Amino acid sequence: MIAPRITEKEKSRNWTLNYEVVQGIIDELVPAPVRGKGLSSGLLSATCMPAKDCCGTEQDYQNVTIYFNRGAAGLSYAVVQWGRGR
Repeated sequence: MIAPRITEKEKSRNWTLNYEVVQGIIDELVPAPVRGKGLSSGLLSATCMPAKDCCGTEQDYQNVTIYFNRGAAGLSYAVVQWGRGR
């Protein structure tokens, strides 16, 4: 998981990350050739209480799934999951 370092007890969605910086980190951790063939990508929208902020995008590859969570304020965090955890 790539997320802002937040030391407060309450994890406000006002803490955001720069998408280009996060993409650069992911590209370094999991270069495109290591990900495998691209299988699908799409938008995810779920109702997560109380803020209703579980929206994002997902990129599914042969070897890894990459999820970007976006709240109303911007990119909240990203998750790189090996082995396609579905």
